[in-house]
Amino acid sequence: MGETPDKPKAFWATIPGILTGLAALVAAGAGLFTALNQAGKVGPSSAPTAAAPASPPASVQAPSGPRIETHGNKSQVIFGNEGTVNVDNR
Repeated sequence: MGETPDKPKAFWATIPGILTGLAALVAAGAGLFTALNQAGKVGPSSAPTAAAPASPPASVQAPSGPRIETHGNKSQVIFGNEGTVNVDNR
């Protein structure tokens, strides 16, 4: 007769309630940080830096000799001036 019925736990005292509360705090913190970052109050300054204008090259000439490409450790492809291609498989 003196038994008292078990009270149900409050939602925030259960594991799902605790995880829900933590997720809400993380989401609120991320939203606040994003808003302050967009307003320029938090984070690195995003002041644009002026880039130096690129100067064009004085003159560009095609190489006069054959072009050699190495493929892996074994083969070389040699492109001659007349359009010839030689492959050296070592």
